[in-house]
Amino acid sequence: RLGRTRVIRETRRLEDINLAIDEVLSGKVTARLVFDLR
Repeated sequence: RLGRTRVIRETRRLEDINLAIDEVLSGKVTARLVFDLR
């Protein structure tokens, strides 16, 4: 497993995009955010 990193992701609803951006800017999010477009 040399050279590989594990991506930690968190799924959010698209309606929550403003809250998610605020959390990213304040450093509260430790994962990559993925938005569910359904």
